[in-house]
Amino acid sequence: MAKKSVKKSLLALVMATVFVCSPLVARGDDDEPRRSGFVPLPVLFYTPETGFGGGAAFVYYYRLPEEPTASRASNLNFVGFYTVRNQYVLSLAPSFYWDNETWHLDTKFTHRKFPEKFFGLGPNTHPQNEEYFTPLNFQMSGHLMHRWVRYFYTGPAYDFYYFDIVKTKNGGLLEKHDILGIDGGWANGLGLMAGWDTRDNTMQAYTGAYYSVQAMFYDRHFGGNYGFNRLTVDLRRFVQVHDEHVLAFQLIGQSIFGDPPFVQLSTIGGGNLLRGIYEGRYRDLSFGAAQVDYRFPLWGRLRGGLFAGTGDVAERINFLYIPNFKYSVGGGLRYMFDKTERVGVRFDVGYSADGPAFYFVMGEAF
Repeated sequence: MAKKSVKKSLLALVMATVFVCSPLVARGDDDEPRRSGFVPLPVLFYTPETGFGGGAAFVYYYRLPEEPTASRASNLNFVGFYTVRNQYVLSLAPSFYWDNETWHLDTKFTHRKFPEKFFGLGPNTHPQNEEYFTPLNFQMSGHLMHRWVRYFYTGPAYDFYYFDIVKTKNGGLLEKHDILGIDGGWANGLGLMAGWDTRDNTMQAYTGAYYSVQAMFYDRHFGGNYGFNRLTVDLRRFVQVHDEHVLAFQLIGQSIFGDPPFVQLSTIGGGNLLRGIYEGRYRDLSFGAAQVDYRFPLWGRLRGGLFAGTGDVAERINFLYIPNFKYSVGGGLRYMFDKTERVGVRFDVGYSADGPAFYFVMGEAF
């Protein structure tokens, strides 16, 4: 009965959000792209760890005055919420395109004090090891990309991250094993990124590809307390099967070399990667994962999605053992506030060996 009640509450929240926000942003399906638009969303939730919480999220997309209407839109994403237990998340993510998409600046500012789960390290942790900890962190990360040829971009990347573990379980895994990072500190990194981007739309692609490689170097000379390097490869492909029916594929891997704090280890799970697995359920130095989405229209502005994924973490990428890969499957609904710009909200239900998980967020997973 409890699970049914939770599902009904989440569905009611989604429908209420759509009802409240639709008149604010709705327009004809055949309109030409606008120079700007604004999509607000209320946030209301309850969990045993946080109590009641609420806030708001919005996406504002726009084009700079000198940019053509047909160019990719810059956008500003914001999420902010607060709980009755003095827990909060503030996130601001501006993304700018200018000079006819020759330059692209993507950055994110995050400040949060919010409980997370820790199960241990490695690919074989058990659900009964679950314990909560609360980090307080500030992060500024992003990259500045320059287009050298039609689809090829390169540029510097940065990540400045401060964290403090303000609450742990007495006698839990984090305290017993003196996990690296339990004392908090700075993890500051600089790096390089290269990408090949032929997507027809960055908010929700129907066709094209996005391939990126990022190498980050975290060093005490940058003012940090930890030294390690991180290499990430992200390969995405989008195939328009028929009209708005789209198959989306992603293959992604990451390896860390050195001694990172546990909060910056490679993880799988969450609302974007292997939905259905709790983000941080598995942590290690490396991970590899693959997922596929099938996205299709239903009625009017309402769209559907089915997805499946598999992956795992390991000490080294070559230690990944495919027969032991974790999996997730699921589906959900999308409501398109702006069909031309493809701006919408997503409600997904993902299933894994640990049970179902629910996600209510802006935009597609990848």
